[in-house]
Amino acid sequence: MIRVYTGPNGSMAEVQDISEGCWIRVIDPTQAEIAMLQQKLGLPPHFIADALDVHERSRYDIENGYTMVVLRVPVYEGEEVPVQYTTVPLGIILTQSHVLTVCSRDSAINLVYSSISPP
Repeated sequence: MIRVYTGPNGSMAEVQDISEGCWIRVIDPTQAEIAMLQQKLGLPPHFIADALDVHERSRYDIENGYTMVVLRVPVYEGEEVPVQYTTVPLGIILTQSHVLTVCSRDSAINLVYSSISPP
């Protein structure tokens, strides 16, 4: 799933098209979505794959003018399992004119940022 957010003066609203200055929120993308992002934005091929790798550790990488920061964020597993929370990688990719967040699972952190609007 790909969602795109942008807006004037720091406000955020979901829009249909990728444009300069937007936030591209990527959750559990299909191979077609990954290929489209790589082609449209010129991302290094491994950036999205690394962010989706459940074994990826926190780190940063800079390649060809792109920066990726990988963090581990909590996700809720449910009450029926012994450990209700686990962590998964969240990749934050910075291009010259876009910010992407890439994660294999939706998390509360992604939901909080998608609902931010300025005071």
